[in-house]
Amino acid sequence: MCQSGNEYNNTDDFTSLIYTGGDTITRSGETVTLNKSAAVTDKLAGNVVNSGTLSGDQITVSSGLLENTSGGIINNLVKLDKGAVIKMPG
Repeated sequence: MCQSGNEYNNTDDFTSLIYTGGDTITRSGETVTLNKSAAVTDKLAGNVVNSGTLSGDQITVSSGLLENTSGGIINNLVKLDKGAVIKMPG
């Protein structure tokens, strides 16, 4: 079975956390602090969603869409590469 980098070795400081279509970074009422940089890609179809409170290291949206719901709070530096989108409804 193939594993994502997050599953294979979450403690490796030289790798980024990877979120792709359909992934949820935080759920409503949840607080997450990223201990290393994160990347959002459109490798799989769907949006990457944040509904809770997110802080910590930088997030790079390389491709695809990061959706921060109306209840979501992002306290991180967010870098958008060309063609990437962040949706902030509400």
